[in-house]
Amino acid sequence: MPDRPAPNITLEINRLRLLRPSSVPVIVGLGGSVAVGKSTLAAAVVEELSTLFRCEAAVIGTDGFLFSNAELETRGLLSRKGEPQTYDEASLLKVVADMRAGCSPLWVPTYSHRTFDVGPPTSVPIGDVIVFEGVNALQPGLLGAYDLAIYLDANATVIRTWFIERFLGLVAAAEGDTDSYYRRFVDQSADTRRTTARWVWDTINAPNLDRFVAPTKAAAHLVVHLDANHALVAVDPG
Repeated sequence: MPDRPAPNITLEINRLRLLRPSSVPVIVGLGGSVAVGKSTLAAAVVEELSTLFRCEAAVIGTDGFLFSNAELETRGLLSRKGEPQTYDEASLLKVVADMRAGCSPLWVPTYSHRTFDVGPPTSVPIGDVIVFEGVNALQPGLLGAYDLAIYLDANATVIRTWFIERFLGLVAAAEGDTDSYYRRFVDQSADTRRTTARWVWDTINAPNLDRFVAPTKAAAHLVVHLDANHALVAVDPG
């Protein structure tokens, strides 16, 4: 991912900001596959908004609105985690409504990739711009919540490679962390770890991408394209 996002992303967000009362934040939805780089792009957009336009901006990960692992297990959905039915969309929409009503700060749920589960809520100040990023961010039931919908796109084979490398990194980081979800894979050989990562992608993430995530690209206002080196190569209207 480049150090700076394409100018037309931040320019469009700032244009929307200038069209509304200062008390009402611009709400952006950023969707795309697992491991495509949504968090990185969201952080870069927030940084550029702050630097160029002195906007107060924050990022909220929609994974915080996943049902807990315990709840997903009760519902028989743990193996389908990340699909739309595993998220509490009503809670996310309520947070957006509270933002538009001027409630600040707001308490929003969090998610930890380390524990692979939802975490305690955190306080988010409501400034000029809020970016909601996540695999489910652009699902049909959520689109009406956003002033701008962005889809981050890359070749699926490339994303698979990025996911495998991220998985292996999380397992390596868990070697000294007994509380990490990924600690269970530490005793596997390097080849077995890689095989496990491929299985997770091919049986869980790839079907979710094909069935539920990639179709949301058609609803985006902007589609951001990355190459195999994480470099931003184009931003197209949706």
